[in-house]
Amino acid sequence: MPEVTTPKRQTKEQERAAKAWDLITQEVKGKNFADKYSSYVKSASTLIQTNGLINTLAFYNSKGENAHIKLLSHLQIMVTADTGITMTNLLEKLRECNVNEYRNFTKSALANLIWLKRFAEAELEG
Repeated sequence: MPEVTTPKRQTKEQERAAKAWDLITQEVKGKNFADKYSSYVKSASTLIQTNGLINTLAFYNSKGENAHIKLLSHLQIMVTADTGITMTNLLEKLRECNVNEYRNFTKSALANLIWLKRFAEAELEG
């Protein structure tokens, strides 16, 4: 009788990579704002480290530009998936959370940005 193998659980990094790939290829690639998105995702980590997560996301929200709003949306989707916390608005959650939660959200955003940046460079530039 053939041996049945059960699928292994993906690591956190594999989950992040898969989600980033889906978001980049399905929601950004081929869109008229893809070049701007690629530029913004490259600078996002530096902005977060310099200004803080909530200030960076508030800046993206205030711009109202497709690329900024899409990046804000992607970070919310990925941080929500990463932390397991259900939230409808990441900015609201950041205003209400304690220091440890804020630190975890920031770490999650930075970790997810690595994958968004990699796939943006691979799929959107060329």
